[in-house]
Amino acid sequence: MGDTELSMECVAVLLHDTVRDWNSHSYHLIARNCASFAAFLCEGLQVQSVPRWVIGVAKVLRSPVWAPVCGVEQTGGTPRHQQF
Repeated sequence: MGDTELSMECVAVLLHDTVRDWNSHSYHLIARNCASFAAFLCEGLQVQSVPRWVIGVAKVLRSPVWAPVCGVEQTGGTPRHQQF
């Protein structure tokens, strides 16, 4: 994904904030997983995006056709995982 131009302090703040938002309780196999975390982190680090194929399967499974089968609720076009 490349090197970030952010300072060590900015990276530390990003990681600190990320711990709050990406905890084990927010994990969902399809809607909020390691691929979506990697995409989020790359964006925060201002580096190259995760390759499309990495998140492609999860996007397909979040589609209106597959979302009900996978336990993903569609709200206003934005997928939201159901709490288990």
